Amino acid sequence: QLQSLPTQMYKFHQLYMEMSAEMSATGREMIRARIRDTDFLQGDDILWINFKGIYELYQLDALDVSLLSAWIL
Repeated sequence: QLQSLPTQMYKFHQLYMEMSAEMSATGREMIRARIRDTDFLQGDDILWINFKGIYELYQLDALDVSLLSAWIL
């Protein structure tokens, strides 16, 4: 399925896999995401994301992902 992912989703998957290995080795529980001013027009900032939340998102089925996408929009 990886070959059929859009570019940004593929890059996110690669980052997730790298962070997963790093988290296991270091015991860290959060990753840092940089937010650029062009994303939300609120200035540059850092967002800390709990790795467990990303893992749980990966475990959702298609219906849950659709509902989550609709809620976010």
